[in-house]
Amino acid sequence: MERRILLNVVKRDPERCLIEAAAGRTVAFQGDAVDAPILCCGHCRAELVVGVDRHRLTNMVIECKRCGSYNDTRELSNGSLTMTVDKDPTA
Repeated sequence: MERRILLNVVKRDPERCLIEAAAGRTVAFQGDAVDAPILCCGHCRAELVVGVDRHRLTNMVIECKRCGSYNDTRELSNGSLTMTVDKDPTA
């Protein structure tokens, strides 16, 4: 089972750190934390952060290269949508 968290889509705020993936990619951060959920764009569900604990990404906004949405890495008090997905090993 793999956990995915849909990040909250926000408006661009020049006061906050903006992160974007390299050209041709959607993943902005790649790590090796096996228990960390995959953080996904709250609009198009593209993978933005893989293998990195969400608490290491404080006060950042990640621009999705697929759809252009700005995604907040902070956990809001009402929480984000978390999905548990059976990963198909043949995919």
